[in-house]
Amino acid sequence: MIRRATPFEDGSLLARYAAGDPALAGRLGGDPRDEESYVAAARARAERPVPRATLVDALLPHHERLGADPATLDAVRALGEDDTLVVATGQQPGLLTGPLYTIWKAATAIALARGLESRLRRRVVPVFWVASDDHDLGEIEGCHVLDADGEVRRFRVPLGDVAAPSSDLAVPTEADEVFEAFLAASPPGPHDDALRTLASPRPGERWPDWFSRVLLGALPGTGLVLFEPAVAEEVVRPFLEAERDRPRRAVEARAAGEERLRALGLDAPLPADVPSGLFRVAGGRRERFDPAAGGDATGLSADAGLRPAIQSLVLPVVAAIGGPGELAYWLQLTETFDACGAVRPVFVPRLHATVVEPRVRRALEALGLDEDLLLAGEEAWRDRLREFDDDALVARLKTRADEAFSGYESFAEELGTFGGRVPKALKELRRSFRTSLDKIVRQAVETEREKAGASARKRTLVANAGRPQGKPQDRVLNGLPFLARSGPDAFARLVDAVDPLAFGHHVVQFEARSPSDG
Repeated sequence: MIRRATPFEDGSLLARYAAGDPALAGRLGGDPRDEESYVAAARARAERPVPRATLVDALLPHHERLGADPATLDAVRALGEDDTLVVATGQQPGLLTGPLYTIWKAATAIALARGLESRLRRRVVPVFWVASDDHDLGEIEGCHVLDADGEVRRFRVPLGDVAAPSSDLAVPTEADEVFEAFLAASPPGPHDDALRTLASPRPGERWPDWFSRVLLGALPGTGLVLFEPAVAEEVVRPFLEAERDRPRRAVEARAAGEERLRALGLDAPLPADVPSGLFRVAGGRRERFDPAAGGDATGLSADAGLRPAIQSLVLPVVAAIGGPGELAYWLQLTETFDACGAVRPVFVPRLHATVVEPRVRRALEALGLDEDLLLAGEEAWRDRLREFDDDALVARLKTRADEAFSGYESFAEELGTFGGRVPKALKELRRSFRTSLDKIVRQAVETEREKAGASARKRTLVANAGRPQGKPQDRVLNGLPFLARSGPDAFARLVDAVDPLAFGHHVVQFEARSPSDG
């Protein structure tokens, strides 16, 4: 179902961390492949209690309203036990779970939690932090699908231009129409009805609840727990208020982290020239909290540089799952964790994987391409696909077309000597002849490629399956259409095959399932 295909891009920050660079691991809770890193984090957690009873009181009714399955409800209750630990990850609540990496984050957290349970001999719960306190609505209101023709299609539920957190938004009535178009564009599968049941919008429902309900439904039986600050406000508020009272603490620590990164030859992605690490909602808009400017300090939320520390203060986190961007800014936050009195979790890169469906595999075979090309960079794609444009067939037909046009030019030169209307007619004929000739050559090439199974449609499908919009698949395409063809439990089955510590790019091939398989 899943195999490692290629290592991370050589020279990248992610590759450096995955290779075990001690300078980086030392800033992120230790080497993720060293069991002692998690043992040390668990030991540190014992000295930093979290508000467990308040946590369960907030999360349990919320998950019951979402229709969470017994495994998740049991995991929520387990958070109330003193020795339970957490593997955390998170993302903004994107449309229909947004890009595939959202599900990869959750799957990695679940797989790592299972592995740590046996290593640490303690209950470890995977928790997904639903960042509904963010306000980048343009980032969450759309998603992309690979349609039946292999083209990338974008779908969008308009949320407006209000700079307010998504926790305040309801699913608009337009979502029904968008969802139907989303289903229609996705290649049909035997589990279409199951996908419709799992992901159908409920106009009026809170936007983060729609996201949460779909994410839980996409990973059934895995015990995934969702944490949304707006739902667990009583849990988060005391820690936000502590930051309000000491607003310079986190940003000064962030500035110190910037200095440390510079010494390592790295750029610091998070700004330190801000008045605090907090935002507040005022007048329906989310804005940076500036204590010097006065004003109300209610409706507080953490920015991206403070959120990891707050997460570690309210949850018993021993490991955190993130992508390349998160790795970059977590490296800047060592001093922030320490300044806030928060335990530094072990940072583990999320799963990086490309799903290769049967239709894509057939197209690869017809084109004579190896599936590893799907994981290659843009330059490799250009080089490989250029072979289809410059092969012997194209060269021969272009040469014959040029010869035919030269013959026309010679004859036209003779006819042009007759004068009158002839030169004008020849000029018009010249233009249409070249255009028609080139069109016929293209049609001939495509006909031959169709015979060989190397059609333009197949090339488009392969290119967009591997590098949609020139980016890795899991950064662009939505994952739910795969469930329609592979079964609603496909991602839950994938979790069983994931090794969260086998770093690199992977290829995923789901086993075909019919509705009768259960």
